[in-house]
Amino acid sequence: MLLRAEALACIRAERLLFSGLSFASEPGCAVALTGPNGVGKSSLLRLIAGLLPVHAGTLALAGSATGPVIAGSDHEVPLGQYCHYLGHRDALKPSMSVMETLDFWQAFLAPPPPQSMQPAQPDVCGPRAGAVSGTAAQSESLPAESSPLTALSCDTALDRVGLSHLADLSCQLLSAGQRRRLTLARLLVVARPLWLLDEPTTALDSAGQDVLWQLCTHHLGHGGVIMVATHAPLPVPNTRLALDRGLA
Repeated sequence: MLLRAEALACIRAERLLFSGLSFASEPGCAVALTGPNGVGKSSLLRLIAGLLPVHAGTLALAGSATGPVIAGSDHEVPLGQYCHYLGHRDALKPSMSVMETLDFWQAFLAPPPPQSMQPAQPDVCGPRAGAVSGTAAQSESLPAESSPLTALSCDTALDRVGLSHLADLSCQLLSAGQRRRLTLARLLVVARPLWLLDEPTTALDSAGQDVLWQLCTHHLGHGGVIMVATHAPLPVPNTRLALDRGLA
């Protein structure tokens, strides 16, 4: 599985955050997105997730036998639906219990993208005219040793993040770290190959951070892709993508 970008540009509030950004992920290796505050790390993650428009360039997720999934194309399943985006906000309703919250997100995010990321028609993978410029990334197959990503039940996901004993507790009673663990469980209940994590260790204690990196290691080992906006070193194999003001 590869995430590949060519000459990406992002504009927010009529201000150019970055341009000419090109990168490619490596199988089994996370991308550590670094740079000073306000340089566009969060905006890049939101752009990949489909929450912001691509101003220029090409963005594609490759790993299908029939062709890449390209942002801005008329592909049957948008690129954003192959992603899990974990931002600064937890998006938890205080009145709902931990289990009710995870049940909701599992139902809301389902169904997952087609198995093995196979687009319905390979000839519709090109970008729409005027939507995204540039050349599409070439299709690449998953490594033979990788296993398909699979979703977990809500019960199992809560156990993985250490919250099974709080399943019936109202979200308003959770600590900041417990809230963050619940957002991590959301990554597990619907299988999506690309995880976009914005400062994911926020509010997590050392045990919670160990859980996070164990989940990331498992995801990478099964053919998944991870991009992490961070100011700290990552304890998983990674390549560094540094953003600077105005130009990557």
